Amino acid sequence: MTDKTVRLSDLPVGYMGTVCNLPEDIVLKNKLISFGIINGTEIYSAFRSFGGSTTAYLFRGTLLSIRKSYADRIIIQFG
Repeated sequence: MTDKTVRLSDLPVGYMGTVCNLPEDIVLKNKLISFGIINGTEIYSAFRSFGGSTTAYLFRGTLLSIRKSYADRIIIQFG
């Protein structure tokens, strides 16, 4: 299977991807970096909220819920 580039919000629950591009928005980018999300970080989609507005992601031993509007702006490699 070939890796494809998708938005983090498109990563199905139960799958893992690798961060390859952070958003240009410096405030959001700095927040993500402070949590340890940088290019090359492996990130696992653990749970999705009932309405789909947030998803919990596991990375570097941390479980963090990220809003869909933010996850839409993080690009990962998946597959």
